[in-house]
Amino acid sequence: MYQFVKEANKVLIFSDKSFVYFGDIKAEIEKSEGKKPEILFENLEILLKTNPSFSSIDVILAAFEQPFVLNNVVLKKLLQFLKPKGIIIFRGAVEELKNLEASFVSRLKLNGFLCETSQTVSTKTSDDSEKIFHEINAKKPSYETGSSVSLSFAKNPVNMWKLNDEDDDDDNDANLIDENDLLDESETKKPSESSLRVCSTTGKRKACKDCTCGLSEELNGKNEDQSVKSSCGNCYLGDAFRCASCPYLGMAAFKPGEKIILDDSQLVNI
Repeated sequence: MYQFVKEANKVLIFSDKSFVYFGDIKAEIEKSEGKKPEILFENLEILLKTNPSFSSIDVILAAFEQPFVLNNVVLKKLLQFLKPKGIIIFRGAVEELKNLEASFVSRLKLNGFLCETSQTVSTKTSDDSEKIFHEINAKKPSYETGSSVSLSFAKNPVNMWKLNDEDDDDDNDANLIDENDLLDESETKKPSESSLRVCSTTGKRKACKDCTCGLSEELNGKNEDQSVKSSCGNCYLGDAFRCASCPYLGMAAFKPGEKIILDDSQLVNI
């Protein structure tokens, strides 16, 4: 029997002239003994309308007068028909298929086939005449179309920072800072409750000892209204006439001799 066809195989012949291209294989199958392979015939129009739910074909024999008929759509459909590790044989005119072999093999690979061999073969037709073909053999991978497998790229974590246990303990201690040396005695002393109180927390109109919030000066009358004497005499005219250090900068113009009260925040040393 033909080397690629075994007993009980399903063989799909897909060709416009099957008896011309595969007459020798068909004849060998019919002469075989035992359980003969099942031969199926299919044309291009029916094939493209078929949607195989599972792979069921062991061997596909495909041939056309014009190899370009076997485009990507057809090749994808043929791959779906094949079982994993199934064989597909393409036959065509010697000169034409040889000239297109490189691009055709590339197209087979892009559609999922594994290309194995290519050769020129001669067969006898029904009228005992010899016919020569060029043959390209390919197969489907060992997995089903659309199969997936999970990949793990995880690696064992590498400890980049590690102390050498063999080093002397004294040498390791010499490179470390004693945490007790980071603070002096005054910084570790807990403050007293009285030192944390300020005038606003006492609830009384009385300044604390060592008052720093200004209440002591206010109660002692040191924050009385202060008048500032102009050094240029133009302060009352407005910012356009005032010098750069004028304490009235930003204030509206006023009448000459009018008493203006300035906040402490507006007083500057000249």
